[in-house]
Amino acid sequence: VSKMIKQEINNTITSQHENLVEILANIETTTSLALERADEFLLSGKKEFKKESLENWEKNKQHMHALKNNEKKLSKKQIKSFKSLQDQLNLFGPLLEEIIRIRSGEDWNLANHLVKTDASPIAFRIKELLNDMTSIQEELLKSDVESISKKTHFLIVLLVALFFSAALISGVLGANITRSITEPIIDICKLADVLAHENHKSKRLPVLYENELGTLSQSFNKLLERLQEDKTQKKD
Repeated sequence: VSKMIKQEINNTITSQHENLVEILANIETTTSLALERADEFLLSGKKEFKKESLENWEKNKQHMHALKNNEKKLSKKQIKSFKSLQDQLNLFGPLLEEIIRIRSGEDWNLANHLVKTDASPIAFRIKELLNDMTSIQEELLKSDVESISKKTHFLIVLLVALFFSAALISGVLGANITRSITEPIIDICKLADVLAHENHKSKRLPVLYENELGTLSQSFNKLLERLQEDKTQKKD
């Protein structure tokens, strides 16, 4: 377009030439504005840029139609440039409209669209599953803690009961052992006291144990029998 404008300016300035220059300038301006506003709409998504881009593109079509009507006034070089311009704009127009159409939709940003439509539901589902797993793990942990606490309490009670049982058994056994030792010794002491008063005719120690105390009782009884025999012999 710029090339065609320069060529037209170089021609003799007439009202016809001024009209062609104006048409070409309008084509250049509307093409540039349509592209710039489409680019701004693509970046920002603001509707006013979309509106301005489409309006300028419609104006561009009108100016191209006006230039087509004045094609006979163009030079051969300008006609060649004009055909090339038509071909390029015919390719550019659908692309511009497609860019605006895609940017106007919700899925213009494929990454964001997939995040919203596919990734987000999956992420929320995963989050729900993780929350469920966490809740189950917390319940299991709570159950394990309660079970361990009950077992620990039972073991403590059992240990305390065993401690007191062992103490009681030890006390009873100790008392029995002490009695089994002291009673024979007391009997020996009593019998010795009786012997001291020479009253030993029928007194004997009971042999209750097969141990050192039993042996001592047997020996003491033998001593009494010997004393009894000696005393009997002396009387005879």
